Amino acid sequence: MKPTLHRGAALAAMLLVAGPSLAQGADCPRQLRLGMINYAAPPLVTDSRNGPVDDVPGQLAPWLRKALARSGCRVALHILRLPVPRGYEYLKSGEIDVWAPGTASAQALEIGVLPMRGTQVDERLGYARFRYFFYVPKGESAVRWDGKALNGPPGYTLGISNATVVVEFAQTHGWLTERAPNTNLTIDKLLARRFPVALVPEQSMQARPEGDLARLDRLEPAALDTWFQAVFSKPFAAKHPQFTRQLWLSLCQASRKDQPELPRCTP
Repeated sequence: MKPTLHRGAALAAMLLVAGPSLAQGADCPRQLRLGMINYAAPPLVTDSRNGPVDDVPGQLAPWLRKALARSGCRVALHILRLPVPRGYEYLKSGEIDVWAPGTASAQALEIGVLPMRGTQVDERLGYARFRYFFYVPKGESAVRWDGKALNGPPGYTLGISNATVVVEFAQTHGWLTERAPNTNLTIDKLLARRFPVALVPEQSMQARPEGDLARLDRLEPAALDTWFQAVFSKPFAAKHPQFTRQLWLSLCQASRKDQPELPRCTP
């Protein structure tokens, strides 16, 4: 699923005109108010906390700090841990300048700014890619997935998290869902057989104890690939276009040392 250019995304397309090098001076912000998920999503974020924090364990925070250092700006970074729905509310209201990890969802394009390549979100500037699979309790035979259609017992529900791109993906297919605030709680509910199938990223599943993995089966093929990117507020991106573009590129570049298998970042 690749959202196309619509209201608000035109600003991101304009940002492509700015080169990857940042001119010093007016374009440098004094601070960056960054919203980040309040739950663990290994390896990007490996703990669960709420509210303002000085640092976040996992890969994402070091990548962000490296990206800020490469910008050439002296920027005070303020991190606020939030649930996903509130993160997008704060982005829309201007209470945060950027939301990470963000995804190329219709909601993100409506209220924020992502790097664009023509009418598509530019995946070449994504800093991480998660592959989502359907998982079922071991031995569950009533659920079937052929890469196009998901079938299950009458009236079944699909377990998902509140991740915006996953919610929109499920809505597009018309699946009846039961949402959990985060991926780990979705997996917990699947293990408790609250629903017969769940859609979660393999990275999060691999971070679970081996005993949990032994109790579940994965259905092939992967259902969804999603790229994570920094979603900026529209006012911030309009005021600091070069900085915004530089941070997208620098964050992508910082991430590749830990993920050499991903495509090269392209300015």
